[in-house]
Amino acid sequence: MDSQSQQARAAIHTAGVLAGAVGLLSPIPGPDAALIAPIQAILVLRLASVYGVRPSAAALKSAGYAALGQVVGKGSARVLTAFVPGLGSIVRAGVAASMTEAIGWAVVENLEQGTGP
Repeated sequence: MDSQSQQARAAIHTAGVLAGAVGLLSPIPGPDAALIAPIQAILVLRLASVYGVRPSAAALKSAGYAALGQVVGKGSARVLTAFVPGLGSIVRAGVAASMTEAIGWAVVENLEQGTGP
């Protein structure tokens, strides 16, 4: 694995862990998206830097839309897990971490294909 791939992998996993921690520790499901969106935006910027590409505004908007998707996804999960105390936090953490990882890997795929973040 080359240095670029190692840096990208580290950035993605770090952002995923941070987003998961926010999802787990945030007592209110909706507002945590405001904390997760910057993590995802910084991830996009970091990956672009690793690949030597200047990110477009569209790439950053995509991270914002993904954060909005998390609000919907976690809201649905909250309704489904409302009957089991603590389970909602675990589900929110999983959704936040997996969405952030998915964004990171999608950006890497685009960067490796030369289509930008």
